[in-house]
Amino acid sequence: MTAINRISARYYSRFFVVVLLCLIGSGTTPVSGLTAGSGTIIGRVLGPEGEPLTGAAVSVRNTSFTTVSDIDGFFRLYKVPIGARTIDVQFYGFTSALQTITVEAGASVLVIVSLNRMINLQEEITVTAEPLLEGQARAMNRRKNALNIMNIVSAELMDNLPDYNSAEAAQRLPGISIKRDQGEGRYVLIRGTEPRLNATQLNGVNLPSPEGDIRSVALDVIPTEMLEAIVIHKTLTPDMDAASIGGAIDLDTRNASDTPRMTFSAGLGQNSISGGGIQRGEFSYGRRFNNNRFGLIFGSSFFNTDKGSENFEARYADGDLDALEIRDYTINRKRIGFFTAFDARISEQTRASVQGLFSRFDDHEYRRSVLSDIGNLSMKRSLKDRFEQQSIFSLKGELKHYFDSGIQFDASLAFSTAREREPGRRDTSFVQEGVGFSPNVTPDSINPADIQSYPGNENINLYLFDNLTVEDKFTRERLAAARVDISIPVSTDSQLSALIKTGGKIRFKHKKRNTDLTVFNAVEDISMAAFLDPDFNAGAFLDNRYTFGPFFTTDAYSRLFSLAAFTQEKNFAGDTEDYTAFEDTAAAYAMGEIFIGKSICLIPGFRYEYTANDYTGTSVSFDETGEFERLNSNQSRDSYGVFLPGFHLRYRIEKNINFRVSFTRSLARPDYFDRVPYQLINRNDWQVRMGNENLKPTKAWNADVMLETYLPTIGVFSVGVFYKYLKDYIYSHYYDADILGAWYKFVQPRNGNNAELWGMELAFLSQFRFLPSPLDGLGLILNYSFADSEARYPNRLGPKGRLPGQSHDVGNLVLSYERGRLSARFGINYHGRYVDAVGRTPDLDIFYDDHLQLDCSAGFQISPAIILFLEINNLTNEPLRYFIGTDTRPIQEEYYKIWGMVGLRIVL
Repeated sequence: MTAINRISARYYSRFFVVVLLCLIGSGTTPVSGLTAGSGTIIGRVLGPEGEPLTGAAVSVRNTSFTTVSDIDGFFRLYKVPIGARTIDVQFYGFTSALQTITVEAGASVLVIVSLNRMINLQEEITVTAEPLLEGQARAMNRRKNALNIMNIVSAELMDNLPDYNSAEAAQRLPGISIKRDQGEGRYVLIRGTEPRLNATQLNGVNLPSPEGDIRSVALDVIPTEMLEAIVIHKTLTPDMDAASIGGAIDLDTRNASDTPRMTFSAGLGQNSISGGGIQRGEFSYGRRFNNNRFGLIFGSSFFNTDKGSENFEARYADGDLDALEIRDYTINRKRIGFFTAFDARISEQTRASVQGLFSRFDDHEYRRSVLSDIGNLSMKRSLKDRFEQQSIFSLKGELKHYFDSGIQFDASLAFSTAREREPGRRDTSFVQEGVGFSPNVTPDSINPADIQSYPGNENINLYLFDNLTVEDKFTRERLAAARVDISIPVSTDSQLSALIKTGGKIRFKHKKRNTDLTVFNAVEDISMAAFLDPDFNAGAFLDNRYTFGPFFTTDAYSRLFSLAAFTQEKNFAGDTEDYTAFEDTAAAYAMGEIFIGKSICLIPGFRYEYTANDYTGTSVSFDETGEFERLNSNQSRDSYGVFLPGFHLRYRIEKNINFRVSFTRSLARPDYFDRVPYQLINRNDWQVRMGNENLKPTKAWNADVMLETYLPTIGVFSVGVFYKYLKDYIYSHYYDADILGAWYKFVQPRNGNNAELWGMELAFLSQFRFLPSPLDGLGLILNYSFADSEARYPNRLGPKGRLPGQSHDVGNLVLSYERGRLSARFGINYHGRYVDAVGRTPDLDIFYDDHLQLDCSAGFQISPAIILFLEINNLTNEPLRYFIGTDTRPIQEEYYKIWGMVGLRIVL
């Protein structure tokens, strides 16, 4: 069945009716009331070395005509009234320029404008500071002239901070926090919203997720070396995909500049917890040729680390300690990436481009664990040997054309695929039965820093083989999308002009996951003592809080088969993870960019998105003895449409002061696995886990107000407030139900009632060049956000809860110093605790604890092209913590210690 056949005729008819109405509305709008007495201004904005300046604000003085320069520095102003006109060109961090021209009826005027840097740094601080300052100036200029509220991390800032992947770089922005895995940033949370409520894009195209359960993209897959910028869109205009409530993360890859440029970097480091090494490398080359008509850039990056962690996890039953597990991780991670971009300036009016990226993340993990299972009076020693590989490939082609009438046509095609492979995961375990415990935790007494199970009669010689589980898992998601945008200039007089935009997009997604789970059991008893590893030594585990003891070798699973006979049995529970999903979306929008005078820009508009789903899942049941009973395949189909209006105001109070207001509606679709029609029925313990094919997308009304002041010292001060009203929030619903006289405990994702989220953001960034020497080398990035929320979960006991992902406090501080050949940065990142998973009652909510991490970096300029750099992370050995209900009941605590690197960076 093709994707087109899956979407109903009704679906397509609605979509094309909306697109047709948008096009008719645009086509019937008068292009200008001044056609007979107007002309066109075409120009280009260049920097001091002749490089194009992207995003320069270009306006005609004493009129409402304004635009910004494109990626090649070109700009176009249509329907400009005839006569002598003065062009005003501004680019933050550069001197402005005024140029007087004469506009003639029906003719085009060509203008070339060159700008100089605004700040001429003293020689002693120019060497290291100038590239960073220019990168920050370009990022802030883009933010200043944007139609929506956004934050940007430039490539230059990423190069100067000790952040190894895209998630860690994004955490430096206001209102951004991250979830970590093994000490590395993985998922991004925006303004107190969980990752599901945010979108991840590459060059404006939504990325597929390699993981099987969720939509969120783990940004540890994407290295920062391939990026020109990370843009966080906190409000959405109608021409943007609407599937993000917190915000959209857009990763911009690099493009070829007008001057040839080659970069190379290499670094070596060490992880203190494991003694393992770190290797990092990057290369890129880009240039333009054939009189700058064509541009090509390509590059690659490599990262390898041998790291580890130390962990304990606890489980409670009615306040007593029910289980305690200590874990020792040995990990190898590799990240390999390639990117390329090609663009062609076919003519002054036509530009074509192709951008591609491939990134692969390999994670090989050995996890040794010792479990004190107090409830079952047993001790278990287990080894997980897991290799996981995630990859993302994205390719986008785009064509832009300007017609003589001023109409702009923009079309793009994109294809992306994401995969996750987990071949042959092996979990081997040995168990000692009949162990007595004397835990030091009771309902009324607990010391979170010293949780002990105190086994009384553990004996390594009494551990017997339990089982070996082998799991093969494969997930793939494919995405194909096409979009068309048309922009039409409109004007009535010199004080009122507009750009009417309309367009449509269609996207096809296909995701599938397959899991095979096999369990091997020994026919006779096998003692663990025959497989002990003489080289394993956990040492002072968790600062001597616990004794790990001897452990079996990592190849024990292969030696087992040569010593004993085994039975092999398929575990059908793994089949409930198998599914196939088709999700096809069509969207149409119409909006206006209305300029009133020189200060006011209004953006009213709407977007309509229609989605058709086709899911296939599996139901598996086990009888009262735990034996496999039956397996069924289930299918669900549905479709829905969402109308998404939006309004934005940008009021330029003064040249460098913006006041912004926005009111929008957006949505977030359910995670894939939550919608799968699966069931896992266990009659032996009367429990049922199931998906929910009737889940609705979460929808939100969003209101934002922000004031931005751009400082003369390459900096900004901003303050903003936001409010979100969410409907159909998704949470895990726990309930009991009577089926044929037996009571079952059910867990199922469901839509909640309404929820509210509100907060404020403060941000300050400045370079203190006005201070006397040597303090003029100081710089500061400081931001803080506060958020709060109320969520109503139906049928849950207790008061209203908080939304998952919402921290009350999130903050960043980066203190920098640039002097002569030396640069240094100290970065502090903090987020407060937040609900990670909603429990059956508030006392069972799982919290991700607060996190305060200190990192630093330094650089020394050996020559104009070579920099020696040093990076050190986690100087305070900040752990990862989870707790249940209250912070005196930790359920996980994990430490990584310090890691760092030294290397060279070459720019030619």
